[in-house]
Amino acid sequence: MKTKTQETEEVVYSINTQSEEGLSRRGFLGVGAAMAGAVAALAVGCTPASAADKPGKGSAEPAANVSSLTGWTGTPADIAALGGSTMPLADLNKYREDYINKQVEFKLADGTVVPVVYAKVRALIHTYGMGCGNTPFDFSWEALLKDFTEEDAQAFLEMPRGVEFTAMDLYEKTGRPREECTAVCDRVATAGYLCRYETADGTVYHQVPYFQGIVEYHFDRTAAGDGSYNVGIAGLDYAADTAGTGTPTFYAMPCDKSVTTDNVILPFDDVQEIINTKNKLAIAPCYCRYNALYMAGIEDKPSFAEFATGEFEDYFSPICNQRVETCLMMGREAEYWISRGIAREITREQAGSYMKRSADDGFILQSCFGKDSETICSCHSDSCMIMSMWNALGDPTTIGSTQPFGQISHYSLKVELSKCKKCGTCMQRCPVHAITMDGEGGTPQVNMMCFRCGQCAYVCPEKARELAPRPDEENLELPRDFLDDANMKAAYRFEHGVIGDPMSAEEIQGMMAAAQSAAK
Repeated sequence: MKTKTQETEEVVYSINTQSEEGLSRRGFLGVGAAMAGAVAALAVGCTPASAADKPGKGSAEPAANVSSLTGWTGTPADIAALGGSTMPLADLNKYREDYINKQVEFKLADGTVVPVVYAKVRALIHTYGMGCGNTPFDFSWEALLKDFTEEDAQAFLEMPRGVEFTAMDLYEKTGRPREECTAVCDRVATAGYLCRYETADGTVYHQVPYFQGIVEYHFDRTAAGDGSYNVGIAGLDYAADTAGTGTPTFYAMPCDKSVTTDNVILPFDDVQEIINTKNKLAIAPCYCRYNALYMAGIEDKPSFAEFATGEFEDYFSPICNQRVETCLMMGREAEYWISRGIAREITREQAGSYMKRSADDGFILQSCFGKDSETICSCHSDSCMIMSMWNALGDPTTIGSTQPFGQISHYSLKVELSKCKKCGTCMQRCPVHAITMDGEGGTPQVNMMCFRCGQCAYVCPEKARELAPRPDEENLELPRDFLDDANMKAAYRFEHGVIGDPMSAEEIQGMMAAAQSAAK
């Protein structure tokens, strides 16, 4: 048992996932405006229902009642409160179909009409993961019109949803000729709208979210630098989807076992053990850092072919002075990225070395939100798009109250102030700038933007900081893999009204005005 003195010397920092300060779907405009002001390419509109509107933890009542369409009575409150959903795939696909069927043709500013089949394709993409925004505009159609014929768009709508499938499955579902099914699946996968990989039973496909998925799969095309391609698709309220998914796209893993209590890492958080389970591994340039080079017009950046040689693994961005080739792809994702020429295959030994190097470089190691991890990113708020959006909110209390951020880590940060020498090393190291030296007596103070990545503990000379596992009831059980995660997020968004009608003109005007104000 701790003495009273010892208790006052130890501070525990964690995010309160049960905050009562949630935000209503339409009331998110103000917070979204801060994101839009900091990330000018993105704009915001909606987020999950207020935590105050949900039954309390442990309540027998469902967290949401959406039985009017499918008979589904809602996710149990204790799971919904952590950002999860237990909606069966059959019910989710009914919601997808209903949403898709409500789409209409879109008229561009110049009078050109976008056929309804493209609106339906975009709507289907919106029903995976964190979506692409309810409110399209002229910029949202260029990629789809370039990549899909109307016939291929219709075939995409007929493909099995939320599951892995083969060309034979499409043949059995639609009655299309077998050769046509194989050809259209390959065309759509080559265009970057299906994940494709080989198994002992043949080629398997599945539909993917806009992010993480379609955006990255077009990496080589958007980064070509000639302006001939963009992967628009996103709507005016796209950025709000990052705060309306229930769970984060990625969650932070301890940067090293040494930063955890008793050197114990929870299951699915051990980077090296994850690497040891994979037979296919690849390393790729960070999308965010490489895209920044393209956007800034940096002409002497290495090409993907040059990265593929392995000769540019130590290339640092002249914009942020951070290493560029850092993203680890594993298993099926690695296979697909390699096939697209946007990642190079590496060994397990190399993968472990690269992730140790990322920890040494001060990055947050982030895994895709699933037990069978297929991606580990090396992120920093100075260069990562999603993290910069979180930082753009500006108010740590608001960040802590949004559902996705509550599951950003399985740990709490413990600080023993009696050991602290107030050197400021932790503040200088923090990848999200969440530490200031304005605590009592000049001690480090951590705000709610903390990802609990362990970087501050990794460099603390006095070993005054460590990551301690949170209680099991505070951590949502991870979905199985990338696809299950995309489905769970979509189900949560349907249950909480995040997927819905486009924003009104008045809401758009209000959002833009607030964004302009936030940008000043």
